[in-house]
Amino acid sequence: MKKITVLILALLLFVLFLMYQQEITNFFIHAVGKEAKKAPAKAIASITDNRKNVTIKRSNETVWDTAKSKERLALMDAVSTGYDSNALVAFDIGYIINVGERSLLVIDNPKQEIANLLELNFDRGTIQVSNTVSNDTTLKIRSDSVTTELKGQSDFTLSVDKDTKKAEIWIKIGEAKVSDKNGNQIIVKANERKKFSTDKAIQIDTEPPVVVPTPEPTPEIKPEVKKVEVQQPKKPKKVFKRLRRNDVERYVKAQKSKISTCYENKKATAEGRSITVRLIIQSTGIVSRASIVDTTLKDPLIERCVLFWMRGIKFPKFEGPPADETVGFLFQ
Repeated sequence: MKKITVLILALLLFVLFLMYQQEITNFFIHAVGKEAKKAPAKAIASITDNRKNVTIKRSNETVWDTAKSKERLALMDAVSTGYDSNALVAFDIGYIINVGERSLLVIDNPKQEIANLLELNFDRGTIQVSNTVSNDTTLKIRSDSVTTELKGQSDFTLSVDKDTKKAEIWIKIGEAKVSDKNGNQIIVKANERKKFSTDKAIQIDTEPPVVVPTPEPTPEIKPEVKKVEVQQPKKPKKVFKRLRRNDVERYVKAQKSKISTCYENKKATAEGRSITVRLIIQSTGIVSRASIVDTTLKDPLIERCVLFWMRGIKFPKFEGPPADETVGFLFQ
């Protein structure tokens, strides 16, 4: 009878252990001072390309690990790049960000859950940001005490110097609002380039010249008269009369290696190997519009990546109306 009772109690304890296995395990882990790792947050982005020294730190970890291509990123994850390195991060809501060398970028957790809102903490370095697929998105980038906000489609470059607390933004597409907690505000429109402080949203494009006082000559010593050399005016940079087809192909070819990485990293999900892009190039050499004319890739990430690099090409200045050119790629 005692053996049967012991057997029944053992079976009951075994069943209870199976039912509350996780709770029991967590209790003993906490008892010895080791808390279980938090489950990773929902992924919202992917590293589609990385070069050389790129590391990431998860929100629930304290160590930095080497980044891997196609690795997913979640809220509060951080991306850091070293010398001569960069990472291309594609967000699910449409933004593609090229993180330049010696940069630190953290995906912030918004205080309010708003659809199509992306908040970033950009500590230092340079980022190139592009979004040409969604009009109802909002991007907020916090650098020290200043927040840069853009809505809808945009294409811009932002650089931050942590030591001098100075930043510079260059807008190609869209409009940015730079503001701080005190209500100071700077508006940067398309084709504008402005510098501002990360301590306070004030523009610092123009700095007053430094006036060096000239000492008065003593009666005994005559002031030395220095010869002032008249500087010859600098020759203006050559401006092309028109942008020829050969010129466009030459400048695109210089970026071919970067464009090819878009396909190399995602070719497993691509249906085809060709894409044709139409470029509208302003007389200043800036690409004001890049759109897909034809594609067999059928992969949005590859297509957005190609457009990102094409819009970043700086062509030579030329005279006359904007150039309208079509460029095709056949990936191997």
